[in-house]
Amino acid sequence: MNDNFQKVLKLFVLFIPVTILLNGCGRDFKSVEDFVKNHQVAIKNSSELLAQDIYDSCLRRVNYIILTTSSGIETRENTLKRCNSENKPNISRVKNANSLLLNYMAQLGQVASGKTVSFDDNISDLQTALTNLNSGGFIPEATVQAGTNLFQIFVNALSKEKRGRALKKAILCADDSLQTYITGNSTFKDNQQQNNGGLINIAQIYTNTILEVEKRGINSYYETYLAPLEKFTDSQISVALEVQKDYNEAMKIVQDKKDNAQNYIEILQATATAHSRLKDAFQGTGKDTISTEEKKQLCQSVLAGTENDLETNNQSSKLDLTETEMKKAQEILSEYSQIVKSLQKNRTL
Repeated sequence: MNDNFQKVLKLFVLFIPVTILLNGCGRDFKSVEDFVKNHQVAIKNSSELLAQDIYDSCLRRVNYIILTTSSGIETRENTLKRCNSENKPNISRVKNANSLLLNYMAQLGQVASGKTVSFDDNISDLQTALTNLNSGGFIPEATVQAGTNLFQIFVNALSKEKRGRALKKAILCADDSLQTYITGNSTFKDNQQQNNGGLINIAQIYTNTILEVEKRGINSYYETYLAPLEKFTDSQISVALEVQKDYNEAMKIVQDKKDNAQNYIEILQATATAHSRLKDAFQGTGKDTISTEEKKQLCQSVLAGTENDLETNNQSSKLDLTETEMKKAQEILSEYSQIVKSLQKNRTL
C-alpha cells in the first residue's frame, strides 16, 4: 500500500518538471523530458488506483449482502447490476479526468526538450468524459468547463511558443481553470476548506458515499453473524475469533482506502496552493509586472489561440522568465516539496 501511495504522490507533484527547469535557470530542458519518460508509466498506473476502487468497493459490498433473508439473492443481484451499470463506467471517466494532468506533464516535457507538441487526446472526447462525470454527480458543470478550458489553454500556450514563454503563459493562464478543476474554486488559498467540485470532490464522494456504504454493509453483515456468538460456549470461541478477524480485515481495507483518499486530497490542496503562488510570482515585479488587465487580455488570446496584446504592444519581454521570478519559484516549489515529504513521512501504511 505504501508503494502505491508513493506513486500517487508522483502524479500530483505536478511541478517537478518545472523545478528541474528552474534549477537549471532555464537551460537544462533535457532533464524535464527524461523525467517524463522515466515516470509516465508509473504515474499513469498509480492514478488509476482510486478510479478502479470506485467499482471494486461496490463489488466488495456485494459480498456482504446476507443471502439467508427472503430478499437476499434478489438484493445481491440488483446491487451487482448497479455496480456494473453505474460504478463501472466511472472507472474510465475518472481515469480520463486524471489524464488531463498527466497530459499537462507530458506536454511540458515535450516543450522543454524542444520537440513539436502533439496532443493525442481529442478535446471533444475529454469533454464527453467530464460531462458524464457531471451527470453522475461527481463534478459540477463549472468543473467540466474548467477542464475544457485548461486543455485548450495548454494546447495553445505550449504548441505555439518558445520554451520559456510557453511555460510562463501556461502557468499564468491555466491557473484559474486549474484551481477550479482541482478544488472547484477558481481561487484557492491555504487552509481553504470549501470545495464545490473538481478532482477533490471525486475523492470526497468516493470516501463519504461509496466507502461509507461499504462500511455499513460490513457492519450489518458481521453483526448478524456475531450476535449469536455473544454468549458463546467454549467450543464456539475459535469460531467467534475467526469471525472477528474477518471483520477487522474487512474494515481495515475500507480504512486504508479512506486514508489514501485523504492523502490524495491533501496533495491536491497543496498542489493548487503552490500553483497559485507560482502564478503570482510569474506575473512579475516592477517594470516587468504583468497587470491584472494585461493578464486577462493575454489569457483570453491564449484561450482563443489569437495574437496577444503584450506582443503587439512591444512588451513581449514581460513574458520572459527573469532570474527573480525563477528564484521565487524555486522557493515556492521547495516549500511545496517539503509539504509532500511531510505527508509521505506521516503515512502509516
